[in-house]
Amino acid sequence: MRELFNLISKNKETKDCVLVTGIDGELAGQKLLFVDEKVAWRSENPELLEKCQEDLLVTETVSVCDVDGGQAFVERMGMSTRIIVCGCGTVGKEVIKLGHQLGYTVVALEDRQEFADEARKLGADEVVCAPFAEAIDSLDERIGDYYVVVTREHKYDKVCLEAILDRKSAYVGMMSSRNRARILKETLISEGKSQDSVDKIHSPIGLSINAESPAEIAVSIFAEIIMARNSLDRSEGFTGKILEAILGASEDEPLILATIVKRDGSAPRDVGTKMVIRQDGTIVGTVGGGWIEAGVIKKACEMFEEGKANGLYEMEKDSENAMLCGGFETVYLERI
Repeated sequence: MRELFNLISKNKETKDCVLVTGIDGELAGQKLLFVDEKVAWRSENPELLEKCQEDLLVTETVSVCDVDGGQAFVERMGMSTRIIVCGCGTVGKEVIKLGHQLGYTVVALEDRQEFADEARKLGADEVVCAPFAEAIDSLDERIGDYYVVVTREHKYDKVCLEAILDRKSAYVGMMSSRNRARILKETLISEGKSQDSVDKIHSPIGLSINAESPAEIAVSIFAEIIMARNSLDRSEGFTGKILEAILGASEDEPLILATIVKRDGSAPRDVGTKMVIRQDGTIVGTVGGGWIEAGVIKKACEMFEEGKANGLYEMEKDSENAMLCGGFETVYLERI
C-alpha cells in the first residue's frame, strides 16, 4: 500500500485526485485511486468498486456513497494552501506575517533585494527575488495557490496578473480601488485574457470590514481567502504530516489510519480528517481531541491486539461522555 500513498503525495498538489475506499459490506478494504479520472492504483480485489466507478467519479462532495455491495467513502482531495504574495511592501509584509502565524506556506515574490531580505526575516517559507513575471513563472503550478497581488504600482499589478491568469490557482486577489480595478480588468480583456479568467480576480481584495491599517487589510485578505478555501468541498486529510508519518514508517511497523467519514451536529473536525495511530498508542494528527479521539485510539489498540484489518465506528452518539457540542462522528479505521 506504500505505493498508493506515494502516488497521493506526488499528485495531490497538481492533479485531480479521488480516493475511493470501501468501508463496509463486501466492499470493505477495497480501494481505487483516480488521478485525472484515470485509475492510478487499485487494491488486490477492487472489482465491486470498478463496476460503479463512473457513478463514483461524478460525486462532487467528500461523502459516503451507497453502491452495490456496501458503502464507499469518496474523497476528492484538496491541495495544501500556498499563499503567494506578489510585492513585499507595507501591506505585503503584514500578509506574510499573518500567513506565517496562521500556518500557511507563504511564498514571497519581490524584485527589490532589500524587501526580499525583509520577507525572509518575517517568516516567508520561500522568497524569489526577480522581476515579477519571471518570479511567477519560476514557481510550479498548483491548484491550491492563493495569489495576493499587493505591489507598489499598478503597472506591476498588471504584469503579475498577466502571468497569474494563465496558471492554475484557487484564488487571485489584487489591492486596488474599484475604479482602477475595473479599468485594469477591461484592459486585460482587450489584450486577450478571457472574461472567465478576469472575473476570478478579487479586487478590491479582502472582505469589506472597513479595514484601514496594513495589518487590518491583511486580516481582511485572509478572511476572504479562508472563506474561498472553505467553500471548496474537498478533503485536506492527507496533510504533509500524515503522509510523512505513513511513508516514513518502516515496512514492518504497524499503523492504523483513522478517517472521519460522516459527521453530524457540531463535531469539531471535517469529513476526511485523518489521524495515524501507532501500535504504542502515539498519534499523528487529530480527529477532534477529547472523548472522541480517546475512543478512536482505544478502538485502534483493540484492532492491533485482535489483528483486525479495518472497522467502521460511530463515536460518541448516545454516550454519557458525548461531546458538549452535541455532535458525533463516524470513523473508519484501517490497517496500513
